[in-house]
Amino acid sequence: MDRGIATEENVALLREKQVPYCVVERRAAEKDYADLFATAHKTFSWFAPDPSSPDEGVFLRKQTPKDGTVDLLVLSATRTAKEESMDNSRETRFQEELEALRIRIGKGGAGAKMDPVASGTLSIGRGQFREQLPRDA
Repeated sequence: MDRGIATEENVALLREKQVPYCVVERRAAEKDYADLFATAHKTFSWFAPDPSSPDEGVFLRKQTPKDGTVDLLVLSATRTAKEESMDNSRETRFQEELEALRIRIGKGGAGAKMDPVASGTLSIGRGQFREQLPRDA
């Protein structure tokens, strides 16, 4: 069941009728289970859904918190690599923008100006730098 449908009322009804259910929850479970995820490659079970590609799969671990639910912890090596690549791209773009800014300031302006009175931030051209970098910083 998607988390948007899993209201307290709907889940209570399923429990009352003793209907097994599964709710997909996209949350930062790694924070709750950081110690387990740190050793996932050694302590989780490997699951490869396609027998012809045994290296493509996920690490799984079933946890039963005290509230009677079951958490299925999933670690995807492919997703981790993708997220690291995205983070590296953002960092590289940020560094390139900073270098371009340093060059502009070194040339004595060229569209860059310090505006400490208005906001204490740096404005460049049409404000594109200020709008893009806070997400990446």
